[in-house]
Amino acid sequence: MAIKNTTDVYGAVAQFIHWLMAIMIIVLLILELSIEAFQTPILYKIHKTIGFSILPLVIIRLLWSLYNKTPGYSGSMPKGTVLYIHSFHYILYVIM
Repeated sequence: MAIKNTTDVYGAVAQFIHWLMAIMIIVLLILELSIEAFQTPILYKIHKTIGFSILPLVIIRLLWSLYNKTPGYSGSMPKGTVLYIHSFHYILYVIM
């Protein structure tokens, strides 16, 4: 697997950052539910630490995507679908 993105597939760095952030966000959601249920300060501290760790990862991910080509979509995919996918992708970045 290539380190950088190609025209067909995301590279190892992009995939690693993607899955690391996905796991961290899922852990944050679980911790949020646990904090409300158990009211323990240690869960809040862990939640806060992971949350602050995500910000640099988002910046690294954005910079990495600016300097790497993005794999293209199938030529048979309707333009409306591609627009929807891009819009949803940007919304997820804003939420992060």
